[in-house]
Amino acid sequence: MNPKILQLQVLLVLLLAGCGAELQESGAAKEPTTSGTSGSNAPGGSESSQALARSGPARMTFATTTLDFGEIWDTEELVGKFQFENTGGEALVISEVEPSCGCTTTELSKMRFEPGEKDSIDLVWDPIGFGSQAKKITVKSNSEGPGIQVLTIQARIKPFVTFEPQPLDFGVLDYGKSNTRRVFMKCVDPDFELLSLNTAQRNLTAEAIGRRADGAYEIELTFDESTPWGQINCALRSQVRGVVKPGESPREHEANLNIQASVFGDLRADPSLFLVGHVLPKRKFEKRSHLTSASGAPFQVTSAKVTNSKPPGMQVRAEPIGAGGAGGYNLILSGDAADYEGIIRAQVLVQTDIPGETERRLSVMGIVRP
Repeated sequence: MNPKILQLQVLLVLLLAGCGAELQESGAAKEPTTSGTSGSNAPGGSESSQALARSGPARMTFATTTLDFGEIWDTEELVGKFQFENTGGEALVISEVEPSCGCTTTELSKMRFEPGEKDSIDLVWDPIGFGSQAKKITVKSNSEGPGIQVLTIQARIKPFVTFEPQPLDFGVLDYGKSNTRRVFMKCVDPDFELLSLNTAQRNLTAEAIGRRADGAYEIELTFDESTPWGQINCALRSQVRGVVKPGESPREHEANLNIQASVFGDLRADPSLFLVGHVLPKRKFEKRSHLTSASGAPFQVTSAKVTNSKPPGMQVRAEPIGAGGAGGYNLILSGDAADYEGIIRAQVLVQTDIPGETERRLSVMGIVRP
């Protein structure tokens, strides 16, 4: 499967539906480094310059617009603050403080600030995943200028637990048959405990079947015979206990493994879902899927329709490829976001004359937002 499609899916599930070089000491918030200022004057300076600055409209001036937490483990909860001052001559009114990710929460004591008044936007970031990450916090106010200030928090995340391989791609599986794969779970602490394994996919089971000399657990994952046709994207959720550094107290940590599979009989769909992605309001969108027969036998699409459409009005049409559909069919999904904002969801119901596969469903996924 195209890795870009997997990356977009993971992002959606998330949306929906996807987060100083010294390490933080256990139980303490790490001090981030800061850079950048916003507004015509940074907080501070002489009294005369401050008085001069406090004229005209409200002006939200930040001491910094970027917090860099450096290199940290994904077991840590990061705490920081963006300090600001109203350096204008009128009351500053903040209408919204919106993090770009659900892994970040913010807190502000109030929303109105008089000229010269100072405060801070406090934040807590619980990183998800690993590698270099940057999250945005959008602040909307009546400040002079566009009234929108984007703040950035960033860090280089090191995983406490890793899987081999990660993510796990089962590939194309035979519909109606059991399919098994194995992965290894490895931890920074070689003596870590595996407390639990859980999957939200009811057709998928996970079991620890052994342990290597380096402490890694071998885990067996099985999709059973009742696994539905089409594309599957799910996660293995594990709970472990271990220490990040020698001498520390053990801590519990959740580690997730993303899993994908495509389950097909004779009828194949590429891709096996309509991944619409990000659509702007009032914009139209179109996506395609190619239906073929694995055996090469000719078949007919007798019906195709959209059910449970959000936004309303999505449609699909089936166009044969070649004479009599000898090359399969293109399913073409079209829609119009119009005034809708939110998650794009639907099911495309396809009926064919393939024995045992007279009805199949393809999911539609995406989001409409500015």
